Amino acid sequence: MSNLEQQAIVGTEYLTLEDFQRLLPVAQLLTNYHYHFSGSPEKTIAEIATLGGVNCQYLVHELLGWMFEVDIPPEYLSKEMYEVSQLDPYFDIIDLAKIAEVEPGDVLLFENGLQAHRQDYGAEYLHTALVVGLSADTTEPLCMHILSFQDKTRQPVVIWRLRDFAESKYHRKLVAIRRPRKIKKVKQLE
Repeated sequence: MSNLEQQAIVGTEYLTLEDFQRLLPVAQLLTNYHYHFSGSPEKTIAEIATLGGVNCQYLVHELLGWMFEVDIPPEYLSKEMYEVSQLDPYFDIIDLAKIAEVEPGDVLLFENGLQAHRQDYGAEYLHTALVVGLSADTTEPLCMHILSFQDKTRQPVVIWRLRDFAESKYHRKLVAIRRPRKIKKVKQLE
């Protein structure tokens, strides 16, 4: 991966080199795909290959499994993550007021401004991102997610600071935080 591609994925100010290297295998795997709304965790690998893309929920599932050894059922999409109860076996509900206490592995759900004006708009259209680390300078959450760009030459897998979402035209409103109950470990490079 070239320096230019690396910057397209993470932006040089967002992650340390160690953090980038820890995420590189997943990022490289997913750079072969573009965003595709139908590319959900419920699809088979063959279906994903046919679509040539994945959605934000697929990325969250893959990152949770690879980085934190957390397996959640493929039918846990944004709607199911948003609607969990206190008794849910997979996720804890974190109060939005505790955004300063998010940890790597937390799932953030944002209102999707691209879908907000649909008549059938609901939780199934929420955008998901996974906290993969904290910025070294401000301890601000760094979130990996996949975006739909009209310009198909841009890298869809990106890492944003929390403030980048606040500045986004489409994903500025955080509506829920979910913490996986069974995080085993954060994989580190030796």
